Amino acid sequence: MGRNKIRHFSSEEKTKIVFALLKEDLTLVELSSKYGVTSKTLQNWKRQFLENASIAFDPSKVVSVYKEEISTLKHQNDALAKALGKATVERDWAVGKLKSLDLPNKQSLVTCKLPNLSKARQCALLSIHRSLIYYKARELSGCNTSVLNKIDSIYREHPEYGYRYIYNQLQEDGFNVGRDRVLKYMGVLNISAVYPRKKPSISCRNAQHKVVCL
Repeated sequence: MGRNKIRHFSSEEKTKIVFALLKEDLTLVELSSKYGVTSKTLQNWKRQFLENASIAFDPSKVVSVYKEEISTLKHQNDALAKALGKATVERDWAVGKLKSLDLPNKQSLVTCKLPNLSKARQCALLSIHRSLIYYKARELSGCNTSVLNKIDSIYREHPEYGYRYIYNQLQEDGFNVGRDRVLKYMGVLNISAVYPRKKPSISCRNAQHKVVCL
């Protein structure tokens, strides 16, 4: 035998039943049997109806309450928008500062002690590849570290210098190193002279394409 389905009453139906209860034409038990509602439920509906009956004679009170709630929510929304704007400005500033860091400093910021932020996500926020965190550079055998650092320093100040200019600068600074060694060290550092290139001219007419006048 199936269970009886719970009947849901609309507000209009509840109002009609409460009016019938207030008229006292039928007893509480009779109304309960007629509509299939427990006596306790009927009493609760009656109590709710009587507690809110004053609203029918003073609807402005309800409007005032809603206006106060809307005003409060508006102030909360404005405060949240202001806080979000401030957080966005601070985030953009921090991101700009992070982008200006060199690779070693970015790598040093990645840590495994953040339970809610993985290393992969940290690398994505820092705009570096995840493999750089696990990569360990091999020591360069037969390379003079002081010369390498000096070449890197010269190149940072004068990226237009080729190996000949860098060689001359090293000689002036007292480093005893040959040109071939300077060229090799530049290959180790993966640097080369940066100089402006002539842009290809695309507006000049090709001599092979003859213009036929009609």
